[in-house]
Amino acid sequence: MDRGWYVRFFFVLTSIVASWFVLWPSLDQWVPAPARVKALIERRISPGLDIRGGLRLMYEVEVDEAVRDRRDLRSEQFTRELGQRFGIIKKDEIPTREQLKQTAARVKVEHDGERGMRFTFQNAADAAKLDHDLVTKYGDVRSTSAPTSSTRSARPRSNKRARPSPTASTRWVCAKRR
Repeated sequence: MDRGWYVRFFFVLTSIVASWFVLWPSLDQWVPAPARVKALIERRISPGLDIRGGLRLMYEVEVDEAVRDRRDLRSEQFTRELGQRFGIIKKDEIPTREQLKQTAARVKVEHDGERGMRFTFQNAADAAKLDHDLVTKYGDVRSTSAPTSSTRSARPRSNKRARPSPTASTRWVCAKRR
């Protein structure tokens, strides 16, 4: 046979034996190691939490805070998108504070309760830019009444069917995907 094969085999076998001798003192609870091996290899691998008895983690989710965070995120995304549609913010660029102030001068975003947001536009032509395509772009937003004024609302979608607002505003609803 080829001598290179013997060299590789000897190298692999030596690596396995050396690894076993280094790990053996760490496995002393299951496979007792002789005193000479323990004295030769002083360091041991300390067992992790899973071996020492585990770790119990409990995660708590503040649902109301998560809904408010989603509402705030969506209102920022809508504001940026409306700024792009108004021609204030260039597409695929991070808006500056001045650009966001110019957008805020044309559309006012108010939080409507814990879950909703209301967009008030300076003129009705700007309100038309908040259309069905923009709302469905995010996948978790839907319209619940017909647009008839320069004020539009958004609300995180719940599992219950949303009812139209009694006012003449458009209500947009945000929800999580299933």
